[in-house]
Amino acid sequence: MALERIEDNFLYLRNPANLEPIKDPFNGEYVNSIQNACDLENKISSLKTGLCFWKNFDKQEFFLRLHNKIYGNRDNLANLITQESGRPLVESYIEIAVALDALKYAASGGVVKAGYKEECRGYNLLNKLKSMVVENVFEYDKVGDGKLIAMIAPSNSALMIPIVTLAEVLSSNNVFLLKPSEHLPLTAKKIGDFCYDGWREMGFKSSSVVEVAVGDQRVGEGIVNYTKNSSIDKLIFVGSRGVGLKIKQELGDKVRLELGGNDAFIVLDDVCEKGLTDMGKVAMAAVAGAYFNAGQQCCSVKRIFVTEKNYELFFQKFRKYASRLVVGDGFDSNVDVGTLLSKAQHDKLKNRLEKLTEDEVRGYTEFSLLPKLHNLYFKPTLVYDVKHDASILKEEFFGPITLLIEAKDVNEVVRLVNDSPFGLSASVWTRDIKKGIDVVRRLEVSNKYVNDIHISFTDPQLPWGGAKDSGHYVGSGFSNDVTKVLIVNSGVDFGAPWMWKNSGEKLELFKRAIEFMHGPLCDKVSCVKMLYNFCKAER
Repeated sequence: MALERIEDNFLYLRNPANLEPIKDPFNGEYVNSIQNACDLENKISSLKTGLCFWKNFDKQEFFLRLHNKIYGNRDNLANLITQESGRPLVESYIEIAVALDALKYAASGGVVKAGYKEECRGYNLLNKLKSMVVENVFEYDKVGDGKLIAMIAPSNSALMIPIVTLAEVLSSNNVFLLKPSEHLPLTAKKIGDFCYDGWREMGFKSSSVVEVAVGDQRVGEGIVNYTKNSSIDKLIFVGSRGVGLKIKQELGDKVRLELGGNDAFIVLDDVCEKGLTDMGKVAMAAVAGAYFNAGQQCCSVKRIFVTEKNYELFFQKFRKYASRLVVGDGFDSNVDVGTLLSKAQHDKLKNRLEKLTEDEVRGYTEFSLLPKLHNLYFKPTLVYDVKHDASILKEEFFGPITLLIEAKDVNEVVRLVNDSPFGLSASVWTRDIKKGIDVVRRLEVSNKYVNDIHISFTDPQLPWGGAKDSGHYVGSGFSNDVTKVLIVNSGVDFGAPWMWKNSGEKLELFKRAIEFMHGPLCDKVSCVKMLYNFCKAER
């Protein structure tokens, strides 16, 4: 909620954690407001001139320049992202890591998000140990070739989603117009500055390949109109289902939609065959998946399905780990859950919880205390014993609320998961990899995981998108032809560093991992030792 209000053609900004002005870490000055307007016509003209050069240009140098500018300014960027979004600082570094991976991959000649037809290994540090199988890649909707592509970006990612999309667009020979959320304009302006400087440093003085259009919904409406009259070739919209459907009606095939999700997390009977610690690790993964970025992710864990055999044990373990969560200012390294985007969002979530009835659920549990915190904070919440016919099962909660559902068997789980208008992602947790793959293939989602979550967007090799009302194929029902990716974590250790509780040690780990993957000079041995010691510690 960097946006406090819109007044006199200005966006007035505040740090959502403390409601104070944002201090620009690049120059030390406080930013109270920025102009709520931009000249779209001039930006489009500059991009079309740049496109003439870009189509036949060796792109490696530009991607490397942008990569190095982000890497060299990573600490200031992480600071700015946390101030704008209210998310924990370690999550801001995760955004930076994913952005750097995408740019590095594009600089190597890879077409970001194009995918593979066969098994591959993960590209980034955390994904390299996983087995990844990508299915039906030819069904993936490429953005174009030699086009002017615009993006209306969501309010839940200041850097990661814009940069990954930028890398996808530019690596396919297109130029890029970014309209960031009015809640997150400052990080986007830095992206624009870095791109402008890199392009000028390469000798181009009167054109651009990336432009940033800051403003409220009127700027977004202008971009839709320019797309309608073909000044912009295609629009990528990432945001809410309701707004996306309206844009789809106006633009038809000229828009690619990446909308909401209602992602399922499925725990099979065999999880604790080797001991109760396995169920603890699975519950920890569910907690992380549900409350990462305060649940403000389209791919957040929203529905947890556990069969009768393990339901009470999982419930117990989930509460154990969720009760450790700390809500507060993201600059505290022990904070796990930051702020929501707006007071309106807070009120919407609160009202929905208050309207729950015994016909829908048995109850809900809130975790963490909120001493002296204002109403942009929301307690992580688990709604449990959800009835199978409850309407809440088909809704998307854009916040730290997740549902726990008991099911008789796997067949009932599959039926309940598929009874949803959304089809983005789902994960199955099991010690039997073959069984996990068999189950996840039956789910009507595009991104399918066994013993992992959230991975396909973060890896630049892998395509991303949704089925049903979650994506481009909105309104077309579901077919396995739109499956994007199946990922198997064959290590069966049910854990990954990003899932662990936040701490100063975890923050340092991610900072060092970025140095390990992207720094020109760093002590890789000491970084590996730190990772080893962190992983073997009791979580």
